[in-house]
Amino acid sequence: MWLDKFKGATQTCEIAYEHASIPRLRGEIMLDTFSRMLDVQAPGLDFSRYPSQTGAVILNGLRARRFDFDHLKDSVVHRARFVIFSKGNQAWGIGVECAEDTPEAEQTFLKMANSLRPDY
Repeated sequence: MWLDKFKGATQTCEIAYEHASIPRLRGEIMLDTFSRMLDVQAPGLDFSRYPSQTGAVILNGLRARRFDFDHLKDSVVHRARFVIFSKGNQAWGIGVECAEDTPEAEQTFLKMANSLRPDY
């Protein structure tokens, strides 16, 4: 297994991108695995999670699932938006976290999510 990670920031948001490949995996990475990981970690993270899609959606030709939640950071409520994509034995994750009242947060997230175009 190998993993590429990138973290950056705009003036108002933190942005993360990850790509994982599991060459020995036969078949698809199960998107529901990420949902279960959030549920297991939730008690220690103190966040309120919004309901995610129950099934996979297709975005840019890839299976995807979105997760949104709020949490308190430095006495300010932050909203985190994540989307997990998968194709075969590879997965990509894109996340954007901003203060709850940041007007461009959703637009920044959608630009990032819609820009993923894996070429392999």
